[in-house]
Amino acid sequence: GISRIQAILEYSYAEITYEIRKNNTLYLPPGPLIGSNTQVTLDPGVYVVKYIVSDNHGLEGTTTFTITVRDTIKPVAKCLPTTIYTSPSGLNADHYFLQPTTINNGSTDNCPGTLTMQLSQSEFTCNMATPPNNIYPITLTVTDAAGNTATCQTSVQVLIQSLTPYFDPVCEGGTLKLFADANLADPNNIYDFTWKNPAGITVFPHQRNPTKANAQISDEGLYTVTAIGSSGCIASGVVDVKLTKLPIEPMLQSNTPICQGDSIYLSTNSYNGQNVFYKWYSVAPSGINTLLDSTQTPFLLIPAPLVGNYTFFVKVSADGCSSVSSQQTLVIVKPRPSAVINPPVTSNIRVCFGQPIVLGSSSQGSPGNPMTYSWMGPAGFTSQLQNPPAILSAAYENAGTYKLVTKVNGCESLPALVQVLVDTTPPKPIIAGQNKICQGGNTTLVSNVMGIGYIWERISPPLQITTTSNALTLSNQMLSDNACWRVRVVRQFCSSEWSDNFCINVQAYPDVAAPSLIKICNGDTLKLSATGNQTGLKWAWSGPAAYASFEQNPIRVPGVSGDYKVIGKNDNGCADSAVVNVQISPSPIIDLVSNNAPACPDGTTDAVLTAV
Repeated sequence: GISRIQAILEYSYAEITYEIRKNNTLYLPPGPLIGSNTQVTLDPGVYVVKYIVSDNHGLEGTTTFTITVRDTIKPVAKCLPTTIYTSPSGLNADHYFLQPTTINNGSTDNCPGTLTMQLSQSEFTCNMATPPNNIYPITLTVTDAAGNTATCQTSVQVLIQSLTPYFDPVCEGGTLKLFADANLADPNNIYDFTWKNPAGITVFPHQRNPTKANAQISDEGLYTVTAIGSSGCIASGVVDVKLTKLPIEPMLQSNTPICQGDSIYLSTNSYNGQNVFYKWYSVAPSGINTLLDSTQTPFLLIPAPLVGNYTFFVKVSADGCSSVSSQQTLVIVKPRPSAVINPPVTSNIRVCFGQPIVLGSSSQGSPGNPMTYSWMGPAGFTSQLQNPPAILSAAYENAGTYKLVTKVNGCESLPALVQVLVDTTPPKPIIAGQNKICQGGNTTLVSNVMGIGYIWERISPPLQITTTSNALTLSNQMLSDNACWRVRVVRQFCSSEWSDNFCINVQAYPDVAAPSLIKICNGDTLKLSATGNQTGLKWAWSGPAAYASFEQNPIRVPGVSGDYKVIGKNDNGCADSAVVNVQISPSPIIDLVSNNAPACPDGTTDAVLTAV
């Protein structure tokens, strides 16, 4: 029969890696072949390409082949015309050698690499610079690395280097210094220089750097210099000479006259130009000039000069040139008058409410120089008098600063100031206290108005006592001290008016007398009596069983024994006393009354009765 077998073949494509070498040097990094079209870019040259493949066991298979890359495309040559400047010296060392890069206008090649360039002519001399035959055709040949060449044509115009003459800045009247060219070397003096002025006249033959003294505005203009080299080549240049103009004479102004303490202000007209400076001078009486300051502004401030006469002038420098001096100016500094408030005060003026405010000045002018006065103060106070009328009754609105300014010969004084304080006047005080006292006693007088001081005054005989307390104690007053007192209160330097008089009455103690012993019978009427050496005494009796009486000679019915005290007191309360001892005797009992009368009296005989 027929037998069948089925097999499945599984395989994978081998991965091929390549590398490219040039001159045995790896040219490109190794890489895998991708599909059937792997592209790389190679420069012209010979390359060895190697394929490498390996199996799963690491066994490799290789093959190599050679690739030759050829460049057959010519480069693109681009030129541009140019102008060159040759040295006028004519020396071989100064010939001009043209470089291909000067006329190359971006020549290119399709392949990388350096292009080499050559010119059909590269050396030029100043003798080739004569127009119109000074334009020369030039061919630029460009060769690439593969030897392919291309050319382009252009032209070169040959000129002689121009001179760059210059001059040093100079002021009118100064020395004009001309220079042919700072960069033109001439160590062997091969050049022959000639200068012509703005009129075309040769003025400085055979001079490279001539000078002209006392240059004026007429010397300004275009100066032409020529230099002839050894081969007869001529170079030239032009310089426009401009002189720096002198500033015109400045006009000096001042603020003369001024007063002592003010500043001198000097000014002049402003100038244009570079580096303008204003130089200010003072002239001493001896004629010596002193430079005060150099400013870049056309004014000068001299603060607070002393009294006197000063002379000044100014000069201006601009662009390195100085003007002539200005006309001299005289500045007068006049003395400033003083303002003195009379009497001179170093502190505040204090017045009391209602008192006058008196202001005045001791400042005065001199013959031919009268002084004026200007007063100003609170509440619209003004006066043009040396001694203004007094403010008769000071009110609170008159308090404040008063200012005096004097003026002489146009100069005002510094203000004199005084502060006026209007203090409150204390009200009229009233004295309180005990005005009736006994001889040897004390009394205290008290003011009902408070202050910082008190002036106590005894009217007669005159005596003043000053206290800081509102109370005055009078001790050990005698009959001779009977007097009237008054007080004035001081507060903030102001005194009140005097109080009304407070009169003190001193009285002596009375002398009271009464019998020291009174005997009466039981049931009898007690008659008490007292005497005093003063009239108008007030009496007071006190005794046993709350006895009281206000009579001088009282009666008590029936009388009661014991001590009775009597007090006699005058209007000042001065008192004296006495004590009376009252004794009560029992009444006698009469049992029999006998007599010695005869039985038959005749009317001429006395009879004596006897109680038994």
